[in-house]
Amino acid sequence: MTVGTMENQTSVILPKQTPDWLALECYTEDEVLAGRIRWPIGLRLLDLLNNLYATPRDSSGDFLDFIDVSKSDEPVSTFISKASVGMVTISDTNLARGAGAEPSRRYPYVRKSEVDVSLKLKTHMINGTMHLTENESVQDVLNRDALFVPVTNATIVTADSHFYGTRPFIAVNKGHIVWARVEK
Repeated sequence: MTVGTMENQTSVILPKQTPDWLALECYTEDEVLAGRIRWPIGLRLLDLLNNLYATPRDSSGDFLDFIDVSKSDEPVSTFISKASVGMVTISDTNLARGAGAEPSRRYPYVRKSEVDVSLKLKTHMINGTMHLTENESVQDVLNRDALFVPVTNATIVTADSHFYGTRPFIAVNKGHIVWARVEK
C-alpha cells in the first residue's frame, strides 16, 4: 500500500486491510446517488477520496467503486468519476472521527480552530465548519494539493434555496466550488 502526499508517497503495511463498506451519498450535477463504497478499515474516507493511498479493489483511483442503491431494490455496481462528484456526504452521526477511522486507535492530536464557512457549488450551498491548524486560513485549505476538502456539521441548501438537509461530514470537491467565504 502507498501512503503520503501526492508528491511524496511511501509504502507501508497496514495493521488491518480487510475491506468494509461505508454508506454515503454522492452528489453530481444531475443526481444524488445513495449507496456504499468499499474502503479498508482504519483509513479515513477523505484519504481515499484524495488518493493518498492505494490498495487493490477499493476506490483509491480516479473512480469510486460504488454500490448504488438509489434507483432499484437490487444493488448495482457503479464506477463514479471522482472529478464529476461535487460532494460526498455521510449521514451516520455515530461514525468514528475521520469517517472510517478506528475508534480505539490513538491518533496524533493536532489542535485546530473551527471556522464557519459557506461554500457555493453550482447545484448547492453548503454552510458548515472547517477545521484549521494554527496559522492556517480557509484559503490555505482550499489551495492544498487535494481534490476534496472536509466540512463538518453542514447544512445543505439547493440552488433554488430549498433546505435539503444536514450532514455531520461532507467532503467537497474543490473543482465544484464557485466561491467560499468565512461567516462571522
